[in-house]
Amino acid sequence: MDAPAYDPKLVFETCINSIADEGLRLRLNLSTNDIVNEAAGYRRSAEAKRLYTIPSNSCEHATIVLGRVTKQELIDVYSKHMVGRACSGQLNLVTS
Repeated sequence: MDAPAYDPKLVFETCINSIADEGLRLRLNLSTNDIVNEAAGYRRSAEAKRLYTIPSNSCEHATIVLGRVTKQELIDVYSKHMVGRACSGQLNLVTS
């Protein structure tokens, strides 16, 4: 299966722009380069069939894990702004 040809930066920025909390949105925007770098590392691991080598993150949800963003905040961005039926930040990423 081929990986989707989405630009991780565009996807992340589009999704976080729908966040009403300005402080959180600013902190997430400051972490954009970190997200892009992590996405590149994930893609490299996937291409090498080595996703199993990525360590799990078993820290507490209140722990800052990226820049000034907590694990719970990243979980919320994913579940509330990137996936799900009512996610206002979703991109229309239909491939032909």
